[in-house]
Amino acid sequence: MVTGLIASLRSIETLPKPKQDQRWLKNTRGITLSCTEGKILLTILSTKISKKSEKDNFFSKPQAGFRKGR
Repeated sequence: MVTGLIASLRSIETLPKPKQDQRWLKNTRGITLSCTEGKILLTILSTKISKKSEKDNFFSKPQAGFRKGR
């Protein structure tokens, strides 16, 4: 964050499967990595959006799935 910009939020890396020929793409696994700054930013935004939507009664009572305290 030296430049004031957040690093790329995600990158996709490939990991080789154990005991497989690593020259073939089918013998690798994809994994998505998220930067720490992105995780913090997403947590802050998610919390703020959740609190605001609960305060303003944005969701009806039947929409209780995956909501805190419901």
